[in-house]
Formats: sequence, C-alpha cells, structure tokens
Amino acid sequence: LPILAGNWKLNPATLDDAATLLRGLADSADDASRSVEVVVFPPFPFLSTAVSMLAGTGIKVGAQNCALETSGAHTGETAVSMIASLG
Repeated sequence: LPILAGNWKLNPATLDDAATLLRGLADSADDASRSVEVVVFPPFPFLSTAVSMLAGTGIKVGAQNCALETSGAHTGETAVSMIASLG
C-alpha cells in the first residue's frame, strides 16, 4: 500500500484542538485506510491521546523524533522504549 503520512510539526496548539483533529481522522478512517496506509506524527504531548483515539481505526501513530540514548541525564530527550510503551 502507498503511505500517506502527516507530521504535525508544532501543531495544534492545545490538547482540545488535537482531540478535534483526531476525531475527524478517526471518523474518516474507513475511507482512507482501504487504499493507503495512514500514519500521523503528532507532537509528543499528544501522542498518548492519538494512540488511544485512533485505536482500531487502522491509522498508525508515530513519533516525530527520538533519542539515541536509552536512559540517563539527557534533558528533553525521549527514548525509543518510552515511545514504544505508548502502544
């Protein structure tokens, strides 16, 4: 399948706005997910919400970036294991 991916960059501004966008994606998932693999990359504060709201829709959720380190004093970094634990 072709991949349709969207990196949200530094958008939207609030969790409420993200939830509204995710509801719209979830509601339209059947149309798009049959002909393409859909993946969204929201900002880190919205990852958990995206994973839970898009569960069962066929839309995948990815992280925008991650650290090479697995643990330690790396302020602002996120390990792959942390991201994977979200689902």
